[in-house]
Order: sequence, then C-alpha cells, then structure tokens
Amino acid sequence: MPSMQLDASLNPGVTQEGSSTSGGSEETWKIRHAGLTYTFHDLSSLQDWLKGRPKLEDVKVAKGEDEWKELGDYAEVMTTELITKFFPLGDVPKTPKDGAASAPANTSSPTVPQPAPQAAAMNFG
Repeated sequence: MPSMQLDASLNPGVTQEGSSTSGGSEETWKIRHAGLTYTFHDLSSLQDWLKGRPKLEDVKVAKGEDEWKELGDYAEVMTTELITKFFPLGDVPKTPKDGAASAPANTSSPTVPQPAPQAAAMNFG
C-alpha cells in the first residue's frame, strides 16, 4: 500500500503519525480520517484543516493522549464557522455517555389500555 506524503506548504502545522518534530510542552491534537491519522501542533491548524474539507463524515479527534472522540466532544474545536458549514441543524456528533441511551427521548403518548368491547344485551320482549 503506498504511503501518503503530506505537503507541509499546503498543510502547515500538520505531520503524519509517527513523524517527530522537536518537542515542546504544547498540546497536540490528532484527527483520524479515511484510515489516516494527522497530528496538529495547535488548535488553529486543526480548525483550518477541518474548514478545508468538503465534508466531515467519519472524522474522529483526540487531544493529547485522550481516546478518539467525536468532533462535538471538544467544544473548543467546533467554531461557529465549522458548525454553520457542516452542521447547520446543530447536529454536531458527540460520543454517547456510558449508560446513556443514544436514541432520542420517547416523545409519543403513553398507550392506555382500552376496555374490551362488550356484547350488547338484546332484549326481546
């Protein structure tokens, strides 16, 4: 499988997973998309990368050593511009909390049992 090389001039602040840069104490961000992992050395570079995508389906994000999460799990990632462009209905994906139902709340009315129909008494007389 060929490896993808990133053009640093087109993606400043981005490196492929496994490449090393001179380390500092800055917080790194990672994006997983289409089987590739990208590392960003600042939030602004990550947001610029997101803005340049035609869509944000199947994009996971991690901050530092965190586990992979949905974009909406990090409020600082989702700018108004990103939400307006990709999630105009406000449906930003979030990871469900443990034990929480992922289905929407039941909005239908409760079912009330109805009495069984009675045979009409016929009076001939």
